[in-house]
Amino acid sequence: MASTESNLPFRNCLIPAIATPVTEDFAPDAARLAARGRALLGDGADAIAIFGTTGEGPHFPVAQRQTALEKIIAGGLPAERLVVAANAAALADVVAIGRHAVGLSVAAILVMPPFYLRGATTEAGVERFYDAVIAGCDDARLRVILYNFPDVCGFALTAPLVRRLVDRHGATIAGVKDSGGNWDVTAGFISQFPELAVMTGTEVHVPRVIAAGGAGTLCGLGNVMPQLLRRLIDRPAQAGQLLPTIQAMDDVISAQPFVPACKAVVAEMTGDPAWRRVMPPLSPLADPQRTAMLGRFRELFARAQGG
Repeated sequence: MASTESNLPFRNCLIPAIATPVTEDFAPDAARLAARGRALLGDGADAIAIFGTTGEGPHFPVAQRQTALEKIIAGGLPAERLVVAANAAALADVVAIGRHAVGLSVAAILVMPPFYLRGATTEAGVERFYDAVIAGCDDARLRVILYNFPDVCGFALTAPLVRRLVDRHGATIAGVKDSGGNWDVTAGFISQFPELAVMTGTEVHVPRVIAAGGAGTLCGLGNVMPQLLRRLIDRPAQAGQLLPTIQAMDDVISAQPFVPACKAVVAEMTGDPAWRRVMPPLSPLADPQRTAMLGRFRELFARAQGG
């Protein structure tokens, strides 16, 4: 049964998709994760999204993700300011992550269509998947943010599909995170679903999202430039000045595999080399690439801070 409550009040929001620190034995490092999450909230983030794409979520077993969530809440991250990505190839795993997170009173779960059988995925099948996740969680408190990232999962959410889900499940469908990079698609979600919190994963689209009535951004660059993105959201008049530097910083990081590069920057910012660890099949950046990338990033960051 769909809840009759209002959708989540995500407006003008910055939600970093936090990178996940990894222990030497390939488990989430909950202590470092909680500390970094607290720092990001202090730097202007409205909430933190854990175990998403940047957070390497599907690389971790369900039990590890559940244990880490419990520990970071105990470590001082408010549950109501957490979005938990419940992405997995198996439906039962998605439900298990979602039920557990809702039981801990998190703000929402972020759910991408399963990515395993890319070529065989159909719109009807994805609709059945979301229906099954909601039925399996079976909790009126559940809030789902639909995750559109066709480059990763091989399927693009459509407005008719979203409309059917909203009509059937009401306020349980709380928002859309669009990481497809196509402004026209994002704008369509915003215009057609004013009741949803539509967030972009493409940081340079943030001013247009806010101006069009969207909710803000849930994004990977929030790990390394939260204060800059906060300025971009709160001071739209500065967009012309800020966007070229943000794009340049994004280009520097994205010239390397994004997750290892992002973690290299976090390691530099925190002075903690353990942040450079990534889960296989990813690899940390080699020293020459890391040194060159960090040098250029420092230059751009200093320029942005002086602006």
